[in-house]
Amino acid sequence: MNKTLSIGLAGFSFTIEEHAYIKLSDYLNALRSSLDASEADEVMHDIEIRMVEIFRDSMAKREVINDSDVERVIAQIGSPEKIEEQEEAYYSEKNTKRTNSTGTEYSDKKQLFRDPEKQKIAGVCAGLAAYFGMDITVMRLIWVGAFLF
Repeated sequence: MNKTLSIGLAGFSFTIEEHAYIKLSDYLNALRSSLDASEADEVMHDIEIRMVEIFRDSMAKREVINDSDVERVIAQIGSPEKIEEQEEAYYSEKNTKRTNSTGTEYSDKKQLFRDPEKQKIAGVCAGLAAYFGMDITVMRLIWVGAFLF
């Protein structure tokens, strides 16, 4: 026989076993402490809403949340350390964007595009030159040569 508690999660009430409540409470506190204070309330509300969805899907006809339900939620949402790693990877990928001499940003991944800033006709040669790392005039000469040939 396990002791149960009644909790409110994102405005929804649930009955939860005491041990599962402790685990869930520790997890939520760890998540909150890993977030910036300015965005913690909004993010925690969104996380709680996601938890409600997961609990409702996994409980089926049961009425009490148990340890396995809490572990399933933690596995789906992720530990605070994993979330921080994902955020760092996202922001580091964002910061790897560089600015070339025209002021346009590009990342380490090659991307084929038309360059409207250096265009003569439609920017196709400028885009191809940027993609292959060539001078624009050389690319234009290649196209003129191909056209005349």
